[in-house]
Amino acid sequence: MLDEIYLDYNATTPIHEEVLEAMMPYLTRHFGSPSSKHAYGSAARAGVDRAREQVAACLGAAPHEIFFTSGGTESNNLAILGSVRVEGPVNGRDALVVSQVEHPASSAPMRYLGERGYEVREVGVSEHGMVRYEELEAALDARCALASIMHANNEVGAVQPIAMIGELAQAVGALLHVDGAQAVGKIPVNVRALGVDLYTVVGHKLYGPKGVGALYVREGVSVRAQVHGAG
Repeated sequence: MLDEIYLDYNATTPIHEEVLEAMMPYLTRHFGSPSSKHAYGSAARAGVDRAREQVAACLGAAPHEIFFTSGGTESNNLAILGSVRVEGPVNGRDALVVSQVEHPASSAPMRYLGERGYEVREVGVSEHGMVRYEELEAALDARCALASIMHANNEVGAVQPIAMIGELAQAVGALLHVDGAQAVGKIPVNVRALGVDLYTVVGHKLYGPKGVGALYVREGVSVRAQVHGAG
C-alpha cells in the first residue's frame, strides 16, 4: 500500500516540528494572561512581544504595526471594514477596487460595503491570473478610498506587481490592502518596498497553527476595531 502524499499546501500546511516545539511552553507552563502583571503574565507577554517582533522582521515592518488576529478572514475583514466608513462614503471617496480573483474573505466585505453606498469596481485578470493593469489604472482614481488585491494567487500561483499597484494607489491617495496569505514564507515580502498600507498574514499557510493570523497596519493608517472589548 502506498503512503499518502499531501499536495494541497496552498489550502493549509501541517505544523512544523520547530513551530510546535516553540509553542509548547505557552500551552503548558506559560499559561498566564499577557495583560496580567504577575510573573505568569509577564512570561506570556514576553512571548507575544517576541512573536510580534519576528512577524515585523519578516515583513520589513515595525513591531507596533503588527496586530494579531484569528486568521486570514479576520485580518482581511479588519483591513477592509476597519479602514473605510462602513456607514457610507464621505469626502467623495465612494469607490472601492477589488480584483475578480480575490478570496471571499476580501470580496465578501467589499460586497457588504457595496450595499452601503460604495461603488465596488471589479478589475479583470488575464488568462494567467494577472490583474489587467490598464483596468486597474482606470479604476484607481480620486474617488477611490481603498483597493484590495491579493499578492499571490492560491489556484494558479500568479504573483501580482504589488509595488506598481502601490504606486498607483499612492498617486490618487487611496489605501492599498494586500492579502498575502499565499506569499509570506514563499517569496520575499517587504511592506515598505511594496508601498502597501495593510497586509494580511496567515499562520497555517506557512507551517503555523490554524486560528493564528496577523495584519500589518502602516503607521498613520487608522483602522477601527471590528470586535469590541478587552482592548
